[in-house]
Amino acid sequence: MRLVERAMARRAARRLTGSTSAAEADAQAIREARAAAKQQIARSPATLAALRTLSFAMKLDLLLFGRITSGPFFALLVKE
Repeated sequence: MRLVERAMARRAARRLTGSTSAAEADAQAIREARAAAKQQIARSPATLAALRTLSFAMKLDLLLFGRITSGPFFALLVKE
């Protein structure tokens, strides 16, 4: 979700460049991206259904496999 939000914010930031400072443009771009996403979800029942399905799948994954421990995802390399 954050990746999509960031991509939408970058697209909005390109439209806002030059009018405000970089930090202000970033904040405004994120607000615009979130508003556009909310509008898309409100307009499209298919988008809402897809997001609910993904949320359900993530909850199910936690319920079924949440107790299984796994190894580290990253290896720590130490120079000797």
